[in-house]
Amino acid sequence: MCNLDFIHLSRSSPPIFYQCSVNKCCIRRRGRRGGIRRRLRLRRANRIPLPTIICGNVRSINNKIDEIASHVSYNHHYKDAYAIAITETWLNADVPDVCMSLNGFHLIRGDRTDDSGKSRGGGVCLYLNARWCTNYVIKHSSCSADVEMLCVQCRPWYIPREISCVALIVAYIPPNGNKERAAEAIITGDFNFFTNLPSKA
Repeated sequence: MCNLDFIHLSRSSPPIFYQCSVNKCCIRRRGRRGGIRRRLRLRRANRIPLPTIICGNVRSINNKIDEIASHVSYNHHYKDAYAIAITETWLNADVPDVCMSLNGFHLIRGDRTDDSGKSRGGGVCLYLNARWCTNYVIKHSSCSADVEMLCVQCRPWYIPREISCVALIVAYIPPNGNKERAAEAIITGDFNFFTNLPSKA
């Protein structure tokens, strides 16, 4: 089998076809760099070292789970994402986990409860990529009229030595929620991991 290529000499002239050499398998000599390793190295160079996390407000995941599943199957941005955080899932105890599962991801739910004072809407969930982390613990899950929050502590397969674990927090503040109460619940923790405190200078 031969491939036919063509060259355009000008816009007015017809293309000239020429016959190229027959496709053949080239044998690489020993000691040379293999093509697979080179492709993997180039692929790793294009990867961002920071984790990829997708966040979205779906307003009822029941009628959108098929679309999300198709993105996970055919879109590498979703498939390779470390976590997918979703707010306003509108899930309750009547919906089993198997109906909301995604291939290759662990589902962690934080459904809206009666403490919110509402019977519909709200709810958060987190999908963890099984290739990134299977060791996780739900540290906090709360639901109130002002804020709905889910905190998951993860211990991925690979993590820098300076970091012992990763905490992923998914929060949803309703439109009529008290922003002062919500801010007090969300802004917590110590974020000075890689900075020198003035007292220790």
